[in-house]
Amino acid sequence: MPDLLTLMILVFPFLIAVLVPIGASYFYWRCSYDPVMGVKLAFWLFLVDSFFPLPAFPIGITIFAPDLLYSMFAMIGLFRLFKIKKYQTSHWLWLLLGAILFGLFVVGLLKFKSTAGVEFRQFFAFWAGATYLMTFQLNRKQVDDIFRTWVLIAAIMVPLVCFRWIAMGIGLSWVSSWNEGGASLRVVPASQTLFLAQSVVIAYYLRLGNSGSKWWAWMLPIMLCCVLVLQHRSVWVVTLISLALIYIWMPENRKRIKKQFLIGAMVSAVLLGPLITTGKLDVISNSLEHSVEEAGSEKSTFMWRMQSAFELLNGWAHDGPLALLVGKPFGSGYERYVKAQNDAKVNVNPHNYYVLTILRGGSIGLLAMLLVYLIAIRKFMAEKTFDGGVVEPRLLAVLLIGQMLFYMTYQAPEIQFVLIGLALTLSTSMANRKAKIANYSSNSVGRPV
Repeated sequence: MPDLLTLMILVFPFLIAVLVPIGASYFYWRCSYDPVMGVKLAFWLFLVDSFFPLPAFPIGITIFAPDLLYSMFAMIGLFRLFKIKKYQTSHWLWLLLGAILFGLFVVGLLKFKSTAGVEFRQFFAFWAGATYLMTFQLNRKQVDDIFRTWVLIAAIMVPLVCFRWIAMGIGLSWVSSWNEGGASLRVVPASQTLFLAQSVVIAYYLRLGNSGSKWWAWMLPIMLCCVLVLQHRSVWVVTLISLALIYIWMPENRKRIKKQFLIGAMVSAVLLGPLITTGKLDVISNSLEHSVEEAGSEKSTFMWRMQSAFELLNGWAHDGPLALLVGKPFGSGYERYVKAQNDAKVNVNPHNYYVLTILRGGSIGLLAMLLVYLIAIRKFMAEKTFDGGVVEPRLLAVLLIGQMLFYMTYQAPEIQFVLIGLALTLSTSMANRKAKIANYSSNSVGRPV
């Protein structure tokens, strides 16, 4: 008789073989009619994969867990495209961008094999997730639920970030992979820090309108401190400009905002002043000082990005008319020589989503993407509410502008599909609502009161 352990080892693969297809079928069925479930799945997967990397599946090419989720989104989204009754301009532009990306992927697959898939992965996930959301019409309760879940996920990230700092502080050897080999306090990448910063903007905006959960009020300064100490300067800029836009676009709350920031500054001075003067926070202050000083140096990451962008765009401009219009196939690489890296030859992501889009989508692809954003921001600035929900269009406009700023230094993270997806679907809902109002008004003319 085999012992229990041997039996479990023998049975486990069969259980996985049975349960995985059943689970996948259930989530496909559920997400095909419940977009909030799909977004929540993406949020939770983003959280887990950020701190506890999930195993990959090597099947000729390496498949990661997010690849499976976004492939499901792509399938559901493409099938549901036929359910959209009336396409908006933004929809056609987004589909045009997708057609260019998939065309370049097919050509790249034939020429460069699996290398094309590696380059295409993040473009695909971002586009597929937004297309999935675009095919639904969300009500105000669903929109509110998505943003509440966003802040909840960010709140869970905070203790996990703090744990990494504690592990680094007590000198555990295995933390070097978290913080650039021990060189900084950046224990999570910029994409996770951006997610935290956006949750600060969401929670602060909603609390100003006396919406959102009460616990957000005390969690806000903690999340803001995390964003500051994580030292991603691009995210600092996004956060600062987003909060400035809230101040500008909410004149009714300006006195309250000033009072809150004054109180926050005073409390910070009282709590942190003694720690700074006694040298208890030297590690943090020195790291922040180094991060600020590096921004202006000749070999800073900013200069590296600027020089990379110039070299890549210069090459693209001489690649012929087809490349100018739709870009080069995925897998072509990003070779260039960068002065900030001692004129070394590099072949890595240029860390600028606009440059990446023009290289792998051409001027047509870049223009289509920019128009989608600009149309959405313009529409949201003209609206006051989404059918009376707590999430206002102006908040989404602020977040989209912050997203566009982030793209100047990084590629679009997969999870950011939520914002542009909401922009695409809510613009449809707004257009439908206006059409109903106009139809009702025209039918009411001449009726007796």
